[in-house]
Amino acid sequence: MQQNFLSISKSSIMKQFFVIYGVLIALMGALILGWYWYSVAQEYKTLKQKEHLLLHVHQKAMMEEYQSVLSDMINLAALPVHLDQNSSSLLSKHIKNELAKTYLSYAKTRGRYDQIRLLANNGQELVRVNHYDGESKVVPRSELQDKSDRYYFKTLSKMSPSEIYISRLDLNVEHGQVEEPPKPMIRIGMGVYDQSGQRYGMVVLNYLASWLLGSLEDSHRAYEQLSYLFLLDQDGYWLKGPNADSEFGFMYPDKQETSFAHLHQAMWQKIQRQKEGQVLTDAGLYSFKTFNPLDPKFTQLKGRYRFGDKRFVSDNNQRYAWVMLSFVPKADFSRQTDEQIAHSFPYIAIVMTAMAFLAFILAGYRVDQAFLRNKIKYMAYHDELTGLLNRHSLTSEEGKIFFKQTEDQMPYAVFFLDLDGFKPINDQYGHHFGDEVLKVVAKRLSHHVREGDIVVRIGGDEFAVIACDALTKDAAKGFADKLIEVISEPMHIEGNPLQVGTSIGIALCPANGDEINQLIDAADIAMYQAKNAGKGKSYFA
Repeated sequence: MQQNFLSISKSSIMKQFFVIYGVLIALMGALILGWYWYSVAQEYKTLKQKEHLLLHVHQKAMMEEYQSVLSDMINLAALPVHLDQNSSSLLSKHIKNELAKTYLSYAKTRGRYDQIRLLANNGQELVRVNHYDGESKVVPRSELQDKSDRYYFKTLSKMSPSEIYISRLDLNVEHGQVEEPPKPMIRIGMGVYDQSGQRYGMVVLNYLASWLLGSLEDSHRAYEQLSYLFLLDQDGYWLKGPNADSEFGFMYPDKQETSFAHLHQAMWQKIQRQKEGQVLTDAGLYSFKTFNPLDPKFTQLKGRYRFGDKRFVSDNNQRYAWVMLSFVPKADFSRQTDEQIAHSFPYIAIVMTAMAFLAFILAGYRVDQAFLRNKIKYMAYHDELTGLLNRHSLTSEEGKIFFKQTEDQMPYAVFFLDLDGFKPINDQYGHHFGDEVLKVVAKRLSHHVREGDIVVRIGGDEFAVIACDALTKDAAKGFADKLIEVISEPMHIEGNPLQVGTSIGIALCPANGDEINQLIDAADIAMYQAKNAGKGKSYFA
């Protein structure tokens, strides 16, 4: 009798177990299914917001490089040697030699100009500096050429003093053929005037647009993992395409139909109807933003450069435009969610036997969502390579409020660092070594600044240290000398002994400004003065 009672009891417990277990399994299945669809929808929503935001971030990265080139153009056209002489003396051998030295310095330090030239009013080259394969040289007088038949000279010769010529972004052509390997190029020019206001010539820069496209690629690599980023011209040709063979189709007779506009006609028509937006297609999500690099709205966006009343012209102003386009394939809309499901199978099995783990899974989901949001925010304010803050973090609203000088805030100082001898390392060992050097420099800076100081990677081999309490001028000089000493210490990268130095510009708040952008710009200028003084030095703004 006792045994039968036990048997019934066990049977009842098992029956209740399976009923409850079945209900819980059904409930868990419904919850998992509901979670999956919700997560996919949230991931897609976040994806759209992220792609929209990143187009603006990428445009800013291009703008910084583009505006820097325009600033170089204005500086070269307004050299004191032009304004302090008359037309006849400006064409003297001595003045040409002085200009050649200046152009050579620009070519070496910038590294992004294929040619820097001074043309006479008749199109004859007066001075030319070539930069090829990492080396810059002044072209002998016997090799100077007549450029009066070139399209850019014809436009330049008709321009006013306030205008800057900017050519279409295309490929360099030599002897009637596209140069191999292809060399993306933008030609930028401006008239030069003597002390009486008479134009006696024009400066022309052959800008290697691979730097501009590279800044776009670097920006995208730093913030994005899923989408493909393209750059199109006003006719729908790829300037930065899915592969090298698809780019600059308008330059090749047999690739006239190799364009986004031809291969994706419906999408291109939608892009033509509005300047920016997002379109969901059967293939995936397209996000686009159209802008005219000749438009003052583009060149006068907030940044370190100011161009006053300058007007930008080209051979065809009405149709000069760039389209930044990102594409996320549909298969990637739920990539993170699918990965989470695959990784959660062991936990789901545990939940099927112990419902206590359900709370753990839900908590894990919330953490994952918070992680995704924090990751996006982190990527927006930090440099991916070194982990340091980036310049965007300083110009954000929080950064502006933090660094704006107030009555109760202690003054602070900005140290702008540019590495000396970094480019030869990149050229000799490759960018992998260069990246490792930047990591070492970032680590040394972080370890040797004081508590409360901020270390920022501005971009490339430029860093900034912000000392967030009061510093006397002598203390700031001593701190800069310490940073120079620390960075100059030998390092070993993969068994190779390397050494770099640094030049530092120093700006003090409030003496050089009361906002962070003003101080960075002032320190940047001071840094170039430090380089001109012999490198490995510091200089106050």
